[in-house]
Amino acid sequence: MLNSTAVKRPITQNQLPRTGYWSIPVSESQIIRQDRLLRAINSVAFTFFSQENPDFNKAIENSLGILGRSVNAEQVIIWKNYIDNNKLCVFRLAMWNSPELTKKLSQMAEKQVPNNFSIEEILPNWNEMMMEQCPVYISNKNLHEPFRSIALNMGIRSVLLLPIFSNGNYWGFITFITYTEERLYSNAEKELLRSGGILIASAIENNKSLMELKLARDEAQSTTQAKSEFLSSMSHELRTPLNAIIGMTEIAKMSPAKTENCLEVIGNSSRYLLEIINDILDISKIEANKLELEVREFNFEKMFQNVNDVIRVKADEKKIRFVREGNVFERMILGDELRFSQVFLNLLSNSVKFTPEGGTVSVKFDPLETNNKTILKVEVKDSGIGMSKEQQEKLFKPFAQADMTTTRKYGGTGLGLVICKQIINLMGGDIWIESEIGKGTSFNFEVKINWGKPITTGKNKHDDYRIPHWQGKTILLAEDNEINREIINSLLEETGITIENAVNGADAVAKFKKNPGNYSLILMDIQMPVMNGLDATREIRKLETQWQKQNEKKYSERISDLLELSGSDKQGLFKKNPNLMKWFTVNVADDLKDRKIPIIAMTADVFTEDVNNCMKAGMNDHLAKPINVEKLHNAIREYLG
Repeated sequence: MLNSTAVKRPITQNQLPRTGYWSIPVSESQIIRQDRLLRAINSVAFTFFSQENPDFNKAIENSLGILGRSVNAEQVIIWKNYIDNNKLCVFRLAMWNSPELTKKLSQMAEKQVPNNFSIEEILPNWNEMMMEQCPVYISNKNLHEPFRSIALNMGIRSVLLLPIFSNGNYWGFITFITYTEERLYSNAEKELLRSGGILIASAIENNKSLMELKLARDEAQSTTQAKSEFLSSMSHELRTPLNAIIGMTEIAKMSPAKTENCLEVIGNSSRYLLEIINDILDISKIEANKLELEVREFNFEKMFQNVNDVIRVKADEKKIRFVREGNVFERMILGDELRFSQVFLNLLSNSVKFTPEGGTVSVKFDPLETNNKTILKVEVKDSGIGMSKEQQEKLFKPFAQADMTTTRKYGGTGLGLVICKQIINLMGGDIWIESEIGKGTSFNFEVKINWGKPITTGKNKHDDYRIPHWQGKTILLAEDNEINREIINSLLEETGITIENAVNGADAVAKFKKNPGNYSLILMDIQMPVMNGLDATREIRKLETQWQKQNEKKYSERISDLLELSGSDKQGLFKKNPNLMKWFTVNVADDLKDRKIPIIAMTADVFTEDVNNCMKAGMNDHLAKPINVEKLHNAIREYLG
């Protein structure tokens, strides 16, 4: 809706005159005409507000006809404002033609009134014309072009233009047109006709609001139903691995001989459970627009080989032939390795899941060089059960699965493809599906990629991974959960590092304050009672600042004492006494270093906002729970060597 301030010479209802150029004395015939017009407006109001209108557009046309017939107009059009390229334009929202005119216009298609136009280009003086609310007589030679020529070409004799306001804003206008004779209008008729136009415009806006509310309601109901089905599916998906974990734990307790097998099942079930939770977290990020990419240089071939290793286990079980097509990448890629692997794992897992035994799953890579850009085109194709058009339409919608029957049979959360689409969109690409029932499915996506340095044949730093050794080092572990403390202590036991445990943030601060030089690193949980990890980190950083100031004061005092005793300057003092210089460096100067103990967050808070909050509090790194032992070792190695 265009605000009145956007019009060249704004029209307000107070500016509309009560008398016009075409006023005539009130007569009995005028009273009859006004009475007929009042009844027409009442009929229009009844049409919109006193009964159901299954066809709203037809109701608008009928209402325009009621007004048109009441004043012997042959054509009534209601126009709505819009802005196009900073120009004020109107489009024909609804139109009524008299039966006689309809018959005549059917023979003159080229003389139809246009659907939309720029007001200022067609009616240069439109502002003044509607301010006066007067009929425009086409015979008037002073009428501005090009409106006069257009109207003459269509055979129009007169036009009445009346402005319409909605909620104080200029909304559009209504026109009453005659083709056979010029039509005179009294001031009262103009006011009544304009009221009729406002009535119709209000009904249009009300109907628009009702349609938007209905659409929002239908979408909300659809989403609620989809979420209910999703929660039902999630209940099953979560309980399945939990049942395996609990059951195998009990079996291991009762039958020690089966412990190894039980532990393997528990490990697999735990990883599957973690995948489900990660999917749920990712979909939450998508809904909150917080899913982000981390761009780094990585080995695409190694990433895909890791995915391949995971997929082949299930593929081999079903005797599915797994094929890779396309050239091997000889350069590194700049991108988000984790998200790339997530996309491939989802797409390939789906293909293997829905492909029967003895089928085929293939992946084809096709990097296309175009306009100094590289587009990576990927096709993941299977010979599985395929999908109908209706099922395909649901694939990329959150909480909507292609078929609940299929989901119950094959399992899955139904979130993977939604996440894949969001990731690929973030990469500046697109994903689509080609499928047919019984003839398999092909997922295709394209993303822009940037090449990195050539891939060397040397071993990766993660190859031949070895357990680090940190004998003589001590870390402070702040964790309120006893089981979590036990896990971290066990994971680091073979490294030889000494661990001192704190049961909350306040306990960690107290231990650090008592003996700050004792610790080489701190592992800090975030959600803890008494004092959380963020506040504890801030307190530790404050203590470090205080000690720095104390050390600087101690340094100044010792230097002054030494200089006073020796009677020489600082440089001369150390030159004459080399052993003193060595002692000073070890016992004094070393204390002046701005030491910041490394603090690593170790938490289940994994959103980007959570990581940023850790960094702002003064932490150095972030590890997500459940803790991966290799990632834990690598994070500590970053600071302890």
